[in-house]
Amino acid sequence: MTKENKPAAASIILLFLFVNGIVFFFKSNLDGWGIDSKVIIGSNVLLGIIGVFSVLAQERSLRSNNPNAWIRMVMVSTFIKLIVLGIAAVVYMTKAGVHKNKYAIFISMGLYVLYTWIEVRTSLKLNKKSNAGN
Repeated sequence: MTKENKPAAASIILLFLFVNGIVFFFKSNLDGWGIDSKVIIGSNVLLGIIGVFSVLAQERSLRSNNPNAWIRMVMVSTFIKLIVLGIAAVVYMTKAGVHKNKYAIFISMGLYVLYTWIEVRTSLKLNKKSNAGN
């Protein structure tokens, strides 16, 4: 597969697999440090699913005649990701009670930033490629 025909969601999928691999490989270390790996895997799954759909929606919005459609889609997908991860964090903190794991929540917030950065970077490359002929 060449760089030109790489699927748009490939970078999100690769990040998803990389994070899951790291968490599974270092599970005993994470447990020793007091970090709940299940919370990290859960947030990674949420962010991975939302990220793939977001990149595909952004790719579709580039085909629109409205030049603002792509900007709106990037902003909406970032906001949706933030809201879903925020709701998941609140649900986790209320269900876990005193056993909540702050370190895993902070790692999940870092994953949010990483997924958002990769998603926007991918979308900017798609935008540049779609506007190359104009």
